[in-house]
Amino acid sequence: MYAIHYIGGAINVKKMPKKQAVEYAKQINDNPTGAFTESVKLAQSAEARDIMQKRLFAKSIFHRHSDVYGMSMSELVNTVNEYCC
Repeated sequence: MYAIHYIGGAINVKKMPKKQAVEYAKQINDNPTGAFTESVKLAQSAEARDIMQKRLFAKSIFHRHSDVYGMSMSELVNTVNEYCC
């Protein structure tokens, strides 16, 4: 399961076991703090891949979409966490 943590306009993606992801999402979503709007969306692999690809396309980080489509899930997570924060 992937926990997609939205912080203001940035995102941070974490892969974790389902039980841990549910607890993490509940903790963030039920206790808003800080100056930025925060929320966590839980997603299975296919949905998480789609969200991360769309975020990278929106940021225009890669000139060719084929570069993004060819990435593994771990590469997508690392790239999103590096460029979309």
